[in-house]
Amino acid sequence: MFGNLINLLCTNIAFFQMSAYNIIKKTETKTAFIRSCDDGIVRVTFKKDTEIDPIHVQENFDAYNQVINGKMFSFLYLPEDATVVYTAEGLQFSKENSAKAFPKICTAVVIDSLAHRMIANFYNLVFNSKFPYKVFSNYEEAESWCIELYKKYYNF
Repeated sequence: MFGNLINLLCTNIAFFQMSAYNIIKKTETKTAFIRSCDDGIVRVTFKKDTEIDPIHVQENFDAYNQVINGKMFSFLYLPEDATVVYTAEGLQFSKENSAKAFPKICTAVVIDSLAHRMIANFYNLVFNSKFPYKVFSNYEEAESWCIELYKKYYNF
């Protein structure tokens, strides 16, 4: 069931976003669908009606490590809808532990909601990321940025 849903999501994303990639490895946590892809991006889709606290953040960190297997990837995060919420403790835990929890080239966050975009930008300003971090309202731009930084990292 999970495999069919992820394949459907990727097919829909590929169709609507004009993106072409193959999934290398995938997994699911209570809060997210996680896929490492052959274009150098780990796509993390947060499930709707999800509240992410420190326990869920750690569960996701563990899952990221499972799908990347020590390789550097760009990370692209997007919610299924506007009902995904990070608790204050979840944000704090994520920012304090993200740099050492799993290797990454960059982080792109796709957010449609202006209010959520303002929170994501504030999060970055307050916690001063150690790697490139950018908030987008457009999936294609986020994906292009991730691929660009991935290629730059690996000198493609």
